[in-house]
Amino acid sequence: LGVVRRRQGRTPEAIDAWTQATRANPEHASSWFNRGVALIDLQRLDEARDSLAAAIAAEPEHVNARHQLGLLEHTSGNFNDAATQWLAAAEIEHESWSHWHNAASALMDAERFDEAYNAFAAALTVNPRSATTLSSLAVLERRRGRLEEAEQLARAALQLQPGMLDARCNLASVLLDRESWTESRELVDGVLADRPEHPVALRLRELLDDAAATTTAA
Repeated sequence: LGVVRRRQGRTPEAIDAWTQATRANPEHASSWFNRGVALIDLQRLDEARDSLAAAIAAEPEHVNARHQLGLLEHTSGNFNDAATQWLAAAEIEHESWSHWHNAASALMDAERFDEAYNAFAAALTVNPRSATTLSSLAVLERRRGRLEEAEQLARAALQLQPGMLDARCNLASVLLDRESWTESRELVDGVLADRPEHPVALRLRELLDDAAATTTAA
């Protein structure tokens, strides 16, 4: 009944149905999970968090509940809690690229860089040709000050997906740090040609202009 009502756009009624289901059977993980997802739809995030946690308590290997709770925590800025859920999901579904990649991203946001590196490496073990993971790992290495490694990773991402805007911006950022300004500007100009309002590329153009002005003044 709850599923039907949610599909009909009657989300509050769907929540009521799932609430009744959890009262009738508090150990039914799917009812808690569905209720939590519907609560997210209505931005009732604290209630959603409790409902998803109840689903996990009832069924610790409920991967979808862990994934949704990870998303909720990450968007709420609770990066450590998000990482906990996604790492648990990855241990349950060890061959899931998305769980490892999501966990790594949350760990990087939490500035747990060594753990983030290991999680990105696990993601690449599952999918060695993931341009998304290679590009994200380039961001991590740049944040750790390992610019040569960051450049290699960003270039590897672009070999797999030449039009990837994030990877092009990541490489441009590394090249800016390494004072390879000509190639950095070419990359930025290319991104802005494809997407004129790209915020990262616009910021990089400002930084490149500042670097050029400083060099000219010197």
